[in-house]
Amino acid sequence: DLNREGQVFQQGLMRKQDDRYWNKIAPMEDAMFDVESYLNRKIAEAAAIDEDNQFLTGNGIGKPQGILPGGGNLVSITEKNSGHASLLTWDGLVGLYYAIPSQYRANARWIASRGTYEAIAKLKDSSGQYLWPPFQFVGGANGNPAKLLGNETLEQETMPSVGAGTYPVLFGDLGGYEIYDRVGMTIRRYNDFSTDRVNSTAFVMRRRLGAQLTEKWRWAVQLVGA
Repeated sequence: DLNREGQVFQQGLMRKQDDRYWNKIAPMEDAMFDVESYLNRKIAEAAAIDEDNQFLTGNGIGKPQGILPGGGNLVSITEKNSGHASLLTWDGLVGLYYAIPSQYRANARWIASRGTYEAIAKLKDSSGQYLWPPFQFVGGANGNPAKLLGNETLEQETMPSVGAGTYPVLFGDLGGYEIYDRVGMTIRRYNDFSTDRVNSTAFVMRRRLGAQLTEKWRWAVQLVGA
């Protein structure tokens, strides 16, 4: 059985994390596949997901400051109301598109959760026709992902869901958000009983990074409200 212990050391917007994953030596020796390579992949995958979450909603206290700290517009980027008290509207999305200056729109991306994109894909006109066919691909299903009002879409599940007073959709130029990777992720294996548990093997992951929105005028967010 794999176990995990971890510590996060906080200093401003920087995040230094040490996680220890340990297991008994015998199962490691008897495994029918390369356990160490598997753990390295899974630890890296978990770290990447955590970083993505922090870049969007991190509160900046001992971790990166996200674009929407805690899911709210605490850094005062441009807001555009959706035009409905509890739902998204097509007019609201068009307003969000034009909320940032033209020089930044060409490289801008939409960021929302899977559920939010589903809600957008279901928007219809007065004739019952979809305003944004949900599967617009260039080159078929294996081609490029759908664009919304001409710009690429990115899915991130830590984004707030659609609801009254929430901020479910971001639109902006990623160049306005700076990421500082001070110490890249490293994973070390320990069999030394002075640092490990008896008859156990430890894998220690360490990383240190920071991030912050530096040019908020490149971004805008949809506020669900009338």
